[in-house]
Amino acid sequence: RISASAPDVHFNYFGQSIDGQMDLNDDGLVDITVGALGGAALFWSRDIAQVRITRLKFQPNKINMQNKNCVIDEKPTVCITAELCFNVSLKSGKQPSQPI
Repeated sequence: RISASAPDVHFNYFGQSIDGQMDLNDDGLVDITVGALGGAALFWSRDIAQVRITRLKFQPNKINMQNKNCVIDEKPTVCITAELCFNVSLKSGKQPSQPI
């Protein structure tokens, strides 16, 4: 699949050659060039985020489905409190540009 930002050019034998050894836009990720008869297309890689859960805590520790401990939309139900902590790192090694 090629995104809508690709040029509106018809290449014959698209994919005849593929190369990915250089970071052409200096974002820390290898970019891909795909060759064809009559031209080539350059695809910039997107960064990949790795998310690691560092803490996961539930309260209560055990859930009794018979013990309806809260009401949501006027309906008795079981509620829990969850605490989740995680770290995010980008494959390029750069810091995210916005808080996550």
